[in-house]
Amino acid sequence: MAEDSLERIAEKVEQILAILRLANADRLEMLKKEIDADPVALAILERTDLGLSAGELVAQVMTVVSQKERTIQARLAELAQRGVLRINRAGKNVYYVRTGLV
Repeated sequence: MAEDSLERIAEKVEQILAILRLANADRLEMLKKEIDADPVALAILERTDLGLSAGELVAQVMTVVSQKERTIQARLAELAQRGVLRINRAGKNVYYVRTGLV
């Protein structure tokens, strides 16, 4: 019985998400275009699925795009603030994970 309730809640949440995506499709498309035009953001997103700590992620992106650490850290913060990335912590380590927004 509780499992049925949780399943119904999950279905409703999925419906709400679908409605929000439709309502904000233009904004999401603009955000995607911004990210596609930004080599730093692209390099970050290409590497977030690798399970790298924030420090490892920054170091890899620095080598790929030849940008300073501060630039990459600022872009990480911006992507997290915009909901493109989520910050996870495990002990002393920080990880950035894609949210699936774009």
